[in-house]
Amino acid sequence: GISRKIVEYSSPSENFPPGGAAPLWAAATGDGGRGRHPGSRSDRRTRVERPWERAREVCARPRDGQLGGACTGGVTYRVARTWGQQEGDTGAMLIHGIGSGRNRRRSVLLVCLSFATVLCCGVALAQENDVIQLAEVPSQGLRVPASTGAAEFYGSLLNSVAVANASAGSNETTTGRKEVIPEEEEPSPDAIILPDTWMDTAESKPSKQHAQRLARKDNLQAGIDTKIVKNPLDFLYKDNAQKNGMADSACDRSGRIIMAPYLQSGASNRMIIRWRTEGQGKGVVCYGSDPEAMTEVLTEDGLQWPKYVSRKDVESWDTLEVAEHYIEVTGLDPNTQYYYTVATTGPKAMADSDRLVPVPKYYSFTTFPEPKSKVDTPIRVWAIGDSGWGDHKAVRVRDAFANFTGGDWDLSLGLGDLAYLRGKDWEYQKRFFNYLTEQNARVPMFTTPGNHDAFTCDMDAQTGPYFELFSNPGDGKSGGLASNHKSYYSFDYGPIHFVSVDSHHLGLHDDPDLYAWLEKDLAAAQEANYDWIIAYQHQPPYSKGSHDSDEQYECYKLRTNLVPMYEKYGVDLVLAGHSHSYERSHLLHGHLGSSSEVNSNPAVIKKRWAKSSEGIDTLEKDSCGPNSGTMYIVTGGGAIRGGGPLNHPAMAYTAKNRGSMLLQFEQNELRMWLLGEHRDEKDDYAGFTKILDEAVFKKSPKCSNT
Repeated sequence: GISRKIVEYSSPSENFPPGGAAPLWAAATGDGGRGRHPGSRSDRRTRVERPWERAREVCARPRDGQLGGACTGGVTYRVARTWGQQEGDTGAMLIHGIGSGRNRRRSVLLVCLSFATVLCCGVALAQENDVIQLAEVPSQGLRVPASTGAAEFYGSLLNSVAVANASAGSNETTTGRKEVIPEEEEPSPDAIILPDTWMDTAESKPSKQHAQRLARKDNLQAGIDTKIVKNPLDFLYKDNAQKNGMADSACDRSGRIIMAPYLQSGASNRMIIRWRTEGQGKGVVCYGSDPEAMTEVLTEDGLQWPKYVSRKDVESWDTLEVAEHYIEVTGLDPNTQYYYTVATTGPKAMADSDRLVPVPKYYSFTTFPEPKSKVDTPIRVWAIGDSGWGDHKAVRVRDAFANFTGGDWDLSLGLGDLAYLRGKDWEYQKRFFNYLTEQNARVPMFTTPGNHDAFTCDMDAQTGPYFELFSNPGDGKSGGLASNHKSYYSFDYGPIHFVSVDSHHLGLHDDPDLYAWLEKDLAAAQEANYDWIIAYQHQPPYSKGSHDSDEQYECYKLRTNLVPMYEKYGVDLVLAGHSHSYERSHLLHGHLGSSSEVNSNPAVIKKRWAKSSEGIDTLEKDSCGPNSGTMYIVTGGGAIRGGGPLNHPAMAYTAKNRGSMLLQFEQNELRMWLLGEHRDEKDDYAGFTKILDEAVFKKSPKCSNT
């Protein structure tokens, strides 16, 4: 019922760069490319205030490999390429919301598009009741991250692509003037009308994180053998990609950082931050919900932490006296993004000039949803096994995942063998923390010990490098039942319950405490009716890769001791590494013997995968709870490509390629991708990465608690 005007901005084709993209200044001012100042009185009817100048500058400035753009709330976007350099560039799109009140001004969103990739955006003002139509869009559609507006807006935008494309040609003018529909007329059906709630107020805007996660539904590539597109910016993350931060003066100095900050034991209300510096001095963390206001300060007490030890520096190979830092940040709000930086006190600290925190020296993390809470956006998990070389091959696996997800996921699972060959401190530093620096600083990593992690540890006493470096949530403060043990534990992420088992040592030696805790934890999880129960460990119960589950004792022990408990309490998925390959099973129940049992007793396969109408392997679990069936995945190709026949009859799909997994949970659906190396006909690395497997695992809707 609100009267609206429709405004079209257009420019003569001769003023467009190659590819038909309108120059940003022309699109913004509607002056036909003749350079009239956006705020000049001669263009009063299309007057746009000075903020357009800033938008024009930041969008026009970038070149390949640089960043540009600033949105409301400080959201940044990655620059794909410069204007008009490539065929298919498409110009600019200007949209703003509807309000009420005479002469009221509101914010406008400017989005520059190229090859369906958002380049940048800026904030501006416009006259009341102006609605700027979608002008030009890529013929192949739009991929617009929902980082600054309501989900309904992006849905409306995507749905209008075909209509807008069809109408763009018929609405061209050659004068650059704006066409005005009389106020009493209804808007054009081609216009993009935003919801009335999308206003320039903090209360009405969805959170940046919520909008970004809604975009997860639409922004992924799909299809086995699809080449993963390389990120041109080498994984500059959005949390600190554009502007310097500001922190409390307590964080104005730091000793030399030997091991960058890494996150542990994430939860809905806490995060543990660990790092290593040279010399002595207490660790300090400054944090806040705004990168320009990291004013909350926590300092180590000097009693339990820091720990002063001698360690090898893998850069110089000198033995250094270092401080191991550990700060637990508590009292946080659920599902909230926080920014942080680290510092130290002490005589060897080097003071910065002021409280400014340069871009590379601060990070962000997002707390988890509350346990068992409803989550209406996809949940993303990175599962990577046997990454322990940390070499160029492991980097390829890492980059395939980072490119595919755009650096956007919620938690990581390290499935053991994190540092070859013997799990020494310097091996973790060089082969785990160094190559995962950017990832571990932003997303918490939950680990399970493998056989190579155990070489230099006393697994019973819980001492050695693995236990010194990783702080997994055995205290129960991240959800689940406290195990009070460092090598097995559980935690919650909203409607998902995760449980980690030490399958290498304690699982093989029939540790009664492990089994007693596991049974109580799984029983409580089943009673709580989580949407998903996910277990992970190092050794698999079923494999015909570089380790043969028919021949190895540890796999036999898993089938006799752990598998029955998983089935009893309705565990949906068990993840493992150890075999340096990929194996995805059918839905199994009661398969406790060797692989030949599948042929002698076909009933152990409770349900098989089938192709959907889109050609994707799909499996639906018809029931939930005890004995409803469990799926098993081996993904141990994080750095090594192993051998083996890969012919276990319980498996539906296998691959030898190096890779890691993205698990994306959305209510009763789990969509899975294996992402890794493409190999040529000679079985050599072919120079790019791709989707190696894609599958959808569904649960009956009656199983959902949310």
